[in-house]
Amino acid sequence: MKIVIVFLILFGICFILIGIFIKKADNKQKERCTDKVMATIIRNDVVTSRTNGSRSRNYSPVFHYKYKDKEYTTSTEYSSSPPVFHEGDTTEIYVDPSNPKKIFSPEMKVAMQLSIIFSAFGIAAIIVAMVLIFVTKKYHLS
Repeated sequence: MKIVIVFLILFGICFILIGIFIKKADNKQKERCTDKVMATIIRNDVVTSRTNGSRSRNYSPVFHYKYKDKEYTTSTEYSSSPPVFHEGDTTEIYVDPSNPKKIFSPEMKVAMQLSIIFSAFGIAAIIVAMVLIFVTKKYHLS
């Protein structure tokens, strides 16, 4: 039982740290991308992945925008299902002035959602470990 408890605590800590890392990386991107521009979604690239034999399809929007008299086409590293945007949509994005191909889209909330999910799983694992500690102590005391 002790091994299970230690595993759950380590699992929980790892997942919380991953959640924090994702949130910090997203915040860093947000801090770097300060110049607001309007972008048009020219397509959604399909991102497929295979997990346990089943396939999932996610969509990564491709943004086209003009910044300092130059045109750029780029996407974020995040994808979602269903797609956040559709071809032809326009949206505000923020561009990194030192690297205009790097962008931040406030409407793409995937990083925030991933951060919450990882942190929640981590907290849940630690709570389960604490309950197991309490139950095993109570059982051994009786």
